[in-house]
Amino acid sequence: SINRIGLAVSDDGQSFERLPLPFLESDPRNSDERLGFIRPRVSQVDHLRELVLTVTALSVKPFPQTTDPEVVPWKHQLITYTLRSPQQFRRQGEIESDLDSSDGVFFPNEVQNRYWLIHHVNNAIYLSSSTNFRHWNGAIQIAQPQESWESAGIVAAGQPILTEQGWLLLYNGRAKNRGYEVGAMLLDRYNPALVRSRVSRPI
Repeated sequence: SINRIGLAVSDDGQSFERLPLPFLESDPRNSDERLGFIRPRVSQVDHLRELVLTVTALSVKPFPQTTDPEVVPWKHQLITYTLRSPQQFRRQGEIESDLDSSDGVFFPNEVQNRYWLIHHVNNAIYLSSSTNFRHWNGAIQIAQPQESWESAGIVAAGQPILTEQGWLLLYNGRAKNRGYEVGAMLLDRYNPALVRSRVSRPI
């Protein structure tokens, strides 16, 4: 039940040097990550001097969304770290601790003087915001599965990309007995909670 995250570094994107030791390791004594952590996501955020890493921590704590007695109460919890180097990182804490949330990525820029976070809740894509990057609130659903190839859930594939038309968000869609496929949606440039357009077929 211990997960380790390693790091490979490249100057040209072709040749990588892999660090011999993990730079982050889950703590089985911590109730939030007693079953390890998965899905590391690194974000570059303007006005922050450090990179931001999110991991999805796993535990068996009960959570309010569990209503089916046959469902094992797995708890997915987003935890953030800030990184200056593989040797300098700080745990910042949990995000939206009352939600069963995973796969967090941050917008690279502030929008309307707020930081924005995309994450995965109940097989859908949610959006939260913060004024200080520590306290997050207002989780709202902005997209849910709507096509057969994504019927089992959708999740952000990486940081949104700012274009002239708005925020381009690539996402992973999954159907039962089928692998992941990549979709795309366009979020409003000034209000990321608004989905302006979305592909009907995987790209």
